[in-house]
Amino acid sequence: KKTFHPTSVEIASLSGGYNDDGKPGDDGVVVYLRPLDDDGDVLKAAGEIRIQLYDLSASPGSTLIGEYVFPVEDARKLWYGKLMTQHYTLHCPWKHGPPKSTELTVRATFVDYLTQRVISTQRPVTVKLPG
Repeated sequence: KKTFHPTSVEIASLSGGYNDDGKPGDDGVVVYLRPLDDDGDVLKAAGEIRIQLYDLSASPGSTLIGEYVFPVEDARKLWYGKLMTQHYTLHCPWKHGPPKSTELTVRATFVDYLTQRVISTQRPVTVKLPG
């Protein structure tokens, strides 16, 4: 192979609720997303990123509680590459107030700019509710 491109994506284990306002309860979910090549190495790759948040304990038809699209033009400034970590940092604030459950499922979809390959993954995360 002469080119390197992402073949999978990984939601890092530190992904989960974040608190911006200092008040009890998280204000959304932060997703640390890493594009990986065939060898499992992290690649800084250009692409569109879509994050979907699901509360699987909600009633059928209302489990999707938020959808966030980060266009390829914005992705570069969301990249964090330092000594021990490389990832996209994606803040996803609540769209309709906090969820009912502390357990959410994050689904991440990455569309590689070069190959147009669509790569998805999902992972459960924990959030803190107010009160």
